[in-house]
Amino acid sequence: EKFKMPAIALTDNTNVFGAMEFTKLCLNKGIQPIIGCLLQINIQKSGHNTNNAITQDSFTVTLLVKDYDGWKNLSILISKAYYNYKVKGKKTVNIDDLNNYSIGLICLFNDLVGLDNNKSFSYKENKSIITSLNNIFENRYYFELFRDNFEKITNKENILLKLSHELDIPLVCSNDIFFLNKDIYEAHECLNCISQGTTIENLNRIKSNEEAYFKDSLQMIKLFRDKPEAITNSINIAKRCSFILKEKEPNLPKVFTGDNNDENKALIELSTVGLLKRLNINNFSSDNEDFLDYKKRLDYELKVISDMGYSGYFLIVSDFISWAKKNNIPVGPGRGSGAGSIVAWALNITNLDPIKYGLLFERFLNPERVSLPDFDIDFCTIRRDEVITYVRNKYGVEKVAQIITFGSLQPKAVIRDVGRVLGINYGIVDKLAKTIPNIIQGSSNLNELFKNNISMQNMIKGNEELEKLFEISIKLEGLNRNASTHAAGIVI
Repeated sequence: EKFKMPAIALTDNTNVFGAMEFTKLCLNKGIQPIIGCLLQINIQKSGHNTNNAITQDSFTVTLLVKDYDGWKNLSILISKAYYNYKVKGKKTVNIDDLNNYSIGLICLFNDLVGLDNNKSFSYKENKSIITSLNNIFENRYYFELFRDNFEKITNKENILLKLSHELDIPLVCSNDIFFLNKDIYEAHECLNCISQGTTIENLNRIKSNEEAYFKDSLQMIKLFRDKPEAITNSINIAKRCSFILKEKEPNLPKVFTGDNNDENKALIELSTVGLLKRLNINNFSSDNEDFLDYKKRLDYELKVISDMGYSGYFLIVSDFISWAKKNNIPVGPGRGSGAGSIVAWALNITNLDPIKYGLLFERFLNPERVSLPDFDIDFCTIRRDEVITYVRNKYGVEKVAQIITFGSLQPKAVIRDVGRVLGINYGIVDKLAKTIPNIIQGSSNLNELFKNNISMQNMIKGNEELEKLFEISIKLEGLNRNASTHAAGIVI
């Protein structure tokens, strides 16, 4: 917004984790979001042997989403890369995959194979790879030019320019952005060190390019003033990308419930039988007038649940909880607003009689509630994986997935991590981290904590080493430290 950019692309490495948040922020500021990612491509195509001189086994391309088909295809390619990582230990896809899922994607190429090792560089082999990509993407293929002061950049650009002329491939100027401005470079390097598990003093660590900061239009035009067509193409590519990622309502799974496959009918039958069992009676008749309130409440809840389309949700939750209980896996009695549902009690999802305790169903589900119903379920952590395996086997491996979770740099953690990276004495860093309470009232912002924390102030003020640690920690606080698999978050 500050630089009046009409469009900007987010291209993380083999993931689109930030796509939704990025899209929302861009649209709020009147900027066109372009989603893409860097993807590693295997050099060997199926049934195709590369030149023996090539020692590099993969190269990188940048893929940008042009339309909805492109978003679907990019999602498939990323999934394939992660599957290959699980099987082969590398997040890569092959050229055949690109060929099958290239529709709706724009490809930017810059990574000449073997250039870092002149002995293995083959102009002929690179030309063959580039031609293959050109055949796949046709008029959606560009050579990406960077001028970021790396060694051999001139040599690489000359080769790309020659290939561009020979193969009639258009150019586009570009700039990698890893941090916003030069002032954040040192903090970004510390973040890199945290990721690599090393220290800032390690000369052998992977370093970021100091030029990988956000450059405005004037800086980019000045850098590429001799290549006006590359500048024009950066605008043209933005115009070609029209995809906007939108939030959508959850698509709840349909549960097979017998010959008639009627979820609502199945829920009525199961919950009625379950409630009679809970009340230890045979039927709801005049002989059991004391229980007519239960029948009235059951009918009311069932109507709301079926009208809102949540019958399948109740059936699925009931099924895996019942399975866990039959297999002696400890399950909690139910927490939160879900305990207010008599249907949940009848289906063994919860273990509390909502009428006896005066609990309201409307707190859990009503036609005016915007959010989805939410059962808070506690499983034994030791045997929780058995329940997940059961769900996966019942509904299909391809239809059940665990979600991701991100570990962020919280105040204590960021102080410890940055202290380790800077090589500051552990005892001092530990003492500083312990000035931050375990349970923070109000804002957890380091700046705010510092204002009201005398112990922290006494340690940092006048200590050049700790002042630097604190300054960097403020810049990194809240950023994601790592991604991992959520212990119990499941999508069916």
